[in-house]
Amino acid sequence: TEKGDVQIIEVNPRFGGASTLSQAVGLDSFYWFLLEANGYDLKGIPFIRATKEKRLIRHVSDLIV
Repeated sequence: TEKGDVQIIEVNPRFGGASTLSQAVGLDSFYWFLLEANGYDLKGIPFIRATKEKRLIRHVSDLIV
């Protein structure tokens, strides 16, 4: 605004398609966003990549085992 206040004009509350894969290999960007938004220094929270390769396979229907 003219006063310098922030106004939210759109909210898109979703994770992208590969977010679960990113998190599975150690890239927890949503958690880091929450910490950073609350004033935490992220230098103490390193990115530790998974030691094994992972693959995300998406499908339309549910799989119940």
